[in-house]
Amino acid sequence: MKDSNVLKPLLDGEHIVVPPEQCTSYNERLLEMLSRSSLPLRNIIGKDTRFAVFCFCQSSPKSEATRSEGLRILILTLVYTFLLGLVIFAVGRSYVSTKVHTYPIQPYAREFERIKGVMNISIAVSGVPKNLTLAALLEAKGQEPLGGAMRICLDKAAQEFSKEPVIVKKNTLMVILCNGTKRVFRSGKGQNKIGVVLANEKVYYLFVHEASAEVHLARLGHQTFPLNRTSILDVLVELKSQNGSEEMQQCLNKTLMELPQEPTTVLANAKMVVSCGWQNLTFLSGTGENEIRVYREEMGGEIQFRVKASGWDWWARVFTRGRVV
Repeated sequence: MKDSNVLKPLLDGEHIVVPPEQCTSYNERLLEMLSRSSLPLRNIIGKDTRFAVFCFCQSSPKSEATRSEGLRILILTLVYTFLLGLVIFAVGRSYVSTKVHTYPIQPYAREFERIKGVMNISIAVSGVPKNLTLAALLEAKGQEPLGGAMRICLDKAAQEFSKEPVIVKKNTLMVILCNGTKRVFRSGKGQNKIGVVLANEKVYYLFVHEASAEVHLARLGHQTFPLNRTSILDVLVELKSQNGSEEMQQCLNKTLMELPQEPTTVLANAKMVVSCGWQNLTFLSGTGENEIRVYREEMGGEIQFRVKASGWDWWARVFTRGRVV
């Protein structure tokens, strides 16, 4: 009988080892044959306790490899999704920073030229000047009534004049024109010309005339420029045209090479100070939360470009430049 022949190994107590891929089908066929057999199932099992069917149902090497590959793909997908989220966040933050933070340097060109023309006329008929010092400006401010236009103009003049280099403070003519009232101050020969004027409800401090190239170069270090490629190029051109420090020119060239490699989100909110050739130049974007320093540690040494970023900007540098120095 066919079924009896199949069951014979079972009756003899032999062990049957079934390949993993045949495990399920073999058990099903075995149960079917036992149910059709003329011998009761309990008698077969009781006759020989050595009866067993070993079915190794562990996964095959091929399925294990497939599972491992799937797990690896899942992990990589999660990692890339996380990185993509950071990049999107950084770009969005950069866009917001760029839109929110603006840095006005001068009034619009047409308005600036109009105000400058007014100041040129006022300076030409300046009148009798007083001694131009910070103390004199503050004293004149104290003599004006609170909230008065001239008091506001004198306050602006004192704030800005205090930032000027010594070469300017010792040789300048300053004319203050506010609501039809004029004040004149002079130091030295008055070869540099500064105008302070109230226009469109704003007070403008305008350096109308620089006496020499030395004055121009000295004043560069007392200004704050926008942090962008155009602004840096403009300063570099001015230095070359005025025979400015070659070391500072080299540092600015180094800066122009390094900046494009920085994340946009870092540059949208940073303060950069370039210290070369015994001079400092300051560039600013946003609120200046990130710090950038460009300098040369020793004469003839390598120019250093160092960035100190915070928050998400720190991570943005890690993902783009692979370093946080």
